[in-house]
Order: sequence, then structure tokens, then C-alpha cells
Amino acid sequence: MSVRTLGRRASFWVASAVVAHTLWTSAAPSMTYPPYASEWNLTHKDLYRTFFQDAAPTIRARLDKKESKKA
Repeated sequence: MSVRTLGRRASFWVASAVVAHTLWTSAAPSMTYPPYASEWNLTHKDLYRTFFQDAAPTIRARLDKKESKKA
């Protein structure tokens, strides 16, 4: 039985696709959001504020901190 490996270019694209898929699915609305929203009487705006607007400053601060360490 022979072992087949991918070339450098194919390996790059497979790894990129895995990362993109992981990031996409982690950012996509979860299947559990609607039950929580109905149970807690949340609107779409509430969910947006909770999961995006509140996270954006944290992500921005971490990126800024990372950039300042490089300088």
C-alpha cells in the first residue's frame, strides 16, 4: 500500500479551506440561537448586539495590542 501526499500548492489550499470553513461556521448563527431568543424574548437586534457589536471592540483591541508589540 502506497501513501499519497499532496503537493505544496494543494496542501496550502486544503489548509486554507479548513481555516475558512472553521471561521465561517463559528461566525454563522448557531442552531441554538432561535430557542434561546424565544425563551428569553430576545429580538434579532439583541442577538446582533450581543454576538457582534460587543465582540468587535474586544477583537479590535486585541489586534491593536498585537500590532503594538510588533513595533
